[in-house]
Amino acid sequence: MRRSQPLEFAHPAQFFTYAARAMRHLLLDRARDRLRLRAGGEWLSITLDSDDTRLACASAEDVIAIEQALAELEKVDERSARVVELRYFAGLSLDQVAESLELNRRTIDRDWRFARAFLAARLG
Repeated sequence: MRRSQPLEFAHPAQFFTYAARAMRHLLLDRARDRLRLRAGGEWLSITLDSDDTRLACASAEDVIAIEQALAELEKVDERSARVVELRYFAGLSLDQVAESLELNRRTIDRDWRFARAFLAARLG
C-alpha cells in the first residue's frame, strides 16, 4: 500500500491562494445545490464575527451573482480578483494580502478599490 504525499506549499501565499479558491468553489457548489434542491426558505445568515456582517450571503442567488461578478473581474483584472479571494474567502487583511502576493500595500489598496467598485457596479 502506497502512502499519499502530504500537500506542501513552498510559500504561505500558495496556501492562502489554494484555500481561498477552495472556499470560493465550496460556497458556489453549496449555492448551486441549494438552488437545485429547493430545500425551502432563505439561507440563515451566519458571520464569522458578530461585528462583521459583510461575510454573510442572504441566499443562494446572491452567491451565484457574486461568483459571476468575480468571474467577470478575473477577465478584466486577475490580480484584483485574487485580492478579493484572499480578502473574503481566506479572511486575510489587506496587509496580509500584500505580503502573500509579495506586492506593495499601495498596489493592493488600488486593486481593492478597483475590485470593490467593479463588483458594486455588477451587483447593484
